[in-house]
Amino acid sequence: MLKRTVPCMLAALCAAPAALAQKVEPGEWQITSTVTSPMFPKAETRVERHCVRKEEVDDPNRWMGQMAPDCKVTTKGQSADSLSWEVSCPQTGMRGTGTMRWTRTSMDIDMEMAGNMQGQKFEMKSRVSGKRVGPCKN
Repeated sequence: MLKRTVPCMLAALCAAPAALAQKVEPGEWQITSTVTSPMFPKAETRVERHCVRKEEVDDPNRWMGQMAPDCKVTTKGQSADSLSWEVSCPQTGMRGTGTMRWTRTSMDIDMEMAGNMQGQKFEMKSRVSGKRVGPCKN
């Protein structure tokens, strides 16, 4: 479940304008994601590192993941350092909201999703935080 949720959340950020990507500093980023749900016995946490290269900063679609084709992301609010959105996936019955706050070297995303998966109703809260930890190692 977590492996499918995190790319979905990150893909939602593609709704952000190119200006958002220009604020992200290239380098090695550590991304910590935590997903909670009444369906899980405990929170699921995953920590990953990703080298964000200059060409990826210029094109966030290259590193932010993919969403299901039926999903639509609608920007609800934006400021110089934050973005909020709604996501709706009619075919899969998922819907959600999210907010992202960022600086050149950090980001925080909070997202709530709900819907039906294989005939079961679900609710999920996700928290993703990222920080630039230095230059890329390779």
